[in-house]
Amino acid sequence: MRKINDIDTLKQGEPIVFISGEDVRFYEFLMKHPNNEGYVLFLNTLTQNADKFYIHSVLENPRWLIECSAYDICVLQYKYHERELEILAQRLSELSK
Repeated sequence: MRKINDIDTLKQGEPIVFISGEDVRFYEFLMKHPNNEGYVLFLNTLTQNADKFYIHSVLENPRWLIECSAYDICVLQYKYHERELEILAQRLSELSK
């Protein structure tokens, strides 16, 4: 599992995963936008739509991953839920006082 560091190293069809909490989206790299070099096109594997993303936001956001296995996704979601449970436990503790 690696964060995307350079758009130019991606190959057409390379799997890309976006993970944010419970939200997991699967994409394939298509190309840099043909009319605007500041954007990249990813194929959403669920909807088969070509989605456009600003390259800077993809590179700066650690939620965009390549070489990501199902195990990696489960670990990241597990850690997310652990943090959520800690927050809920703290709230319950404060409310019970």
